[in-house]
Amino acid sequence: MRRRIITVLYAALMAVTASAQGTSTFHDDPVMQQFTVGEIGIGNLGSGFFTWYYDIFHPDYRQWAAAENKELYRILTYYSWYRELPMAEEIDSCLKERAKIEGYNLIDRQVDLAWPLEQAKVENKKAVFLRNINRISTLGGSAQDYKRWQNIYEAIDCGLRNVQDSYLPNSERQKSYLAIYKDLVKYNTDLCILLADLDARRKLKGISDAKVPTPRTSIARHASDAFQRWKAAWHGGGNSASNGIEAK
Repeated sequence: MRRRIITVLYAALMAVTASAQGTSTFHDDPVMQQFTVGEIGIGNLGSGFFTWYYDIFHPDYRQWAAAENKELYRILTYYSWYRELPMAEEIDSCLKERAKIEGYNLIDRQVDLAWPLEQAKVENKKAVFLRNINRISTLGGSAQDYKRWQNIYEAIDCGLRNVQDSYLPNSERQKSYLAIYKDLVKYNTDLCILLADLDARRKLKGISDAKVPTPRTSIARHASDAFQRWKAAWHGGGNSASNGIEAK
């Protein structure tokens, strides 16, 4: 008996749930009238129960609701959208053109075409500059001089890597590579002047440190040799008269 009662209650609960979830087909005409009046201005707000409701609580709305409906605002909105259509098309065209240009720029900036053109002379000048830096110590330069010029080389090399990794068009890349090459030429020229100065100092120091041999001939010997040369010259002058040359 108890099981039968539970089954009946369960069936009734399922029926109520099904009816609650079903679609209602009940038509409420006053509600539809309110909707049509507010949307398109067609309908009547004074039918049935709502006659006295609008007279008491919303008398003003009942008078102007049909005239000021949403249809007018829709028309004005569509008109404003229509006026913005040429501007929107112009903006769309500009954006498409800009997107095309940026596509070309993207390709130009991602592919480095300037480095293969300038690589040979930049790399050669870098190698020459580095070899000259390594000659500083061999020519007697100080450790401070070597460190200073090594820092200059590393700064130039770091700038070169930054240009290679940067997001630049190839025209700007080429200008940067040429500027780096110009700096390499300038600094290498200054370094060559320093190396020449160091080499001159080294050679001068070698000459000053060389031992000058001491003459073994004494001063008396030099004086005696000079007297003998004078004496021979004097006797030779006396013999010239016998050769037909008259001495005055």
